[in-house]
Amino acid sequence: HSSRDPDDESFGFGQAKRELQEIIALADYTTHEKQSPSSKNARVDWWEGRAALDARLKELLDNMSNIWFGGFQGLFSQRWIRPDLLSRFQTSLNVTLDNHLPSRQGSGKKGQQQCRQTILDPRVMELFVSLGDPAHFSDMEEPLMDLLYFVVDILQFNGERNAYDEIDFDAMVIETVDALRQYHEAAKRHKDQSLIEHTVLVLDKELHCFPWESLPCLDGHAITRLPSLSCLRDRILQQQQQRSSLIGSEQDKEQRRFVNRHKGAFVLNPVGDLGATQSTFEHQLSNLSGWEGLTASEPNEEQMKAYLQERDVFLYFGHGSGQQYIRPKTIQRLDRCAVALLMGCSSGKLTEAGEFEAYGTPMSYMHAGCPAVLATLWNVTDKDIDRFSHVVLQKWGLFQSEAVLNSSPTKKSVRSRGKGKARAASPVPLPSPPEGASVSLDQAVAQARNSCNFRYLNGAASVVYGIPVFLS
Repeated sequence: HSSRDPDDESFGFGQAKRELQEIIALADYTTHEKQSPSSKNARVDWWEGRAALDARLKELLDNMSNIWFGGFQGLFSQRWIRPDLLSRFQTSLNVTLDNHLPSRQGSGKKGQQQCRQTILDPRVMELFVSLGDPAHFSDMEEPLMDLLYFVVDILQFNGERNAYDEIDFDAMVIETVDALRQYHEAAKRHKDQSLIEHTVLVLDKELHCFPWESLPCLDGHAITRLPSLSCLRDRILQQQQQRSSLIGSEQDKEQRRFVNRHKGAFVLNPVGDLGATQSTFEHQLSNLSGWEGLTASEPNEEQMKAYLQERDVFLYFGHGSGQQYIRPKTIQRLDRCAVALLMGCSSGKLTEAGEFEAYGTPMSYMHAGCPAVLATLWNVTDKDIDRFSHVVLQKWGLFQSEAVLNSSPTKKSVRSRGKGKARAASPVPLPSPPEGASVSLDQAVAQARNSCNFRYLNGAASVVYGIPVFLS
């Protein structure tokens, strides 16, 4: 982070990573020390402590989004951009530039002719409109200021000289906000806004520990993550092979990866100490047509291998990632691998290995060709993750819609104790899939995160490795 303001404190990668690690360590401590507080005051203190950590993690993600990405948060937008409306916005922005840049205020037409030689790329305009509707954004001043400086830098590079201290950027921001408001008001009148897309994050080996999917600029988006482009290519080829085998069927017309909803397996509460989890899922899992599984019974490696290799969907509700029942090497050697939902603590945590790639359970599943695996980056509490899992399976279409599990109220009057400069933005409402449309696993996860009592401490922990997967 290199701020234009010399008084601004830097917020670097190392600082963010240390803050995340500290939050996770404190969350682990409160999770292990919970042990059913005996007194009312102890329960209140426990809830307030968890709520404070939740707010602290939210502030960290706000800082990452606003300070690291700033005005370039629109790069991750999944909204459809209308070319005609974008052209109209560009005309408005050019008028703003003509009115406020000193290089365009000289006598005669010299300045005007010079500026007309620099035509801004439409992708630069997309950065502006992708920030969202000003009506849903609490503070657009700083991201817009970033982009306006960026535009002036482009013009400087192309020979149009301006002194920054002679430019009234505040007035330019006001006019740009008006232009954005007009763009989005016009866009609302078109149905293109209902388009749903997916984003795949190809992460460096040191970036897997961060819950990128819960950044304000990505929150609510359908997102999966992968360790490499080669891994993405393999899954695209798998999808194409599946499509060629479905010629003549309904799925043949769609560029999607499908798995059979009637060909699944589950392992529920294998150790037998998660009674609440078992009572939450046992009835619906036992009623799934074509499924098999184990409840309150530990599987052996051959059973786990069969579940993963012979089935299309595998659900695990227990401690960890299930690695105690099947070795990573066994998973990696599978000929094929089911879509896996590993709803245990730290089931998606990767171990960093210096110059080498990080390793962990999700990488074993990716190596086996698994289309997608849902896992958690750190330890979570059982009631919240049960509620989250139930909503995911409902929205994905595997479970029948029922009332969501009762939630416990979190404490609202907790001060944030995070570091840095968080500038919270109101979440931009994203279009929902049309009624009756199928929902991918990553879409279901994005929609289910808000069902958690602790939206960040528990909801942000769950991520999807792989590509979008739909039930057939």
